[in-house]
Formats: sequence, C-alpha cells, structure tokens
Amino acid sequence: MSRGEHEESITEVRELIALPTCTHHWIIETPNGPISKGVCKLCGEEREFSNQYRPNNSIVSGWSSHKDQTDSDDQNK
Repeated sequence: MSRGEHEESITEVRELIALPTCTHHWIIETPNGPISKGVCKLCGEEREFSNQYRPNNSIVSGWSSHKDQTDSDDQNK
C-alpha cells in the first residue's frame, strides 16, 4: 500500500467513526483590534473572538445582590 492509499484509507475510517464532540481548548492570538483569531489546539477548528468587554448581567447582579446581602448582615450585627 502506497502512502497516498494509506492516507486515503485513514480518512475513510475517520469519516465512518462517530467521533465525540471536541471540548475545545482555544489558543487565542494576542488582542490587536476588535477581533482575535483562535485555534483549538485539540481539533484545529478556527473561530473569531471579540475583544470587547461585555459583562454578564447575571454575574454582575449576582455579585451585587450577594454584596448587598453581606452589607445587610453586617448592619444587623
């Protein structure tokens, strides 16, 4: 079997096997503008990532309500 035939058979086998979904491990380039390119070091998938900061409201409000609750507890002592 030649190298080309071997590579073709490996490709055919990979297409037949149901592979699990990749749990990506992104390597993201250094921010330089609004978008940075990322490549999964496991499967090679590429994706663009925004460099704009957007706080998650549930996290922010969760922190605030926790902080408010802590402040209330401190005042009740």
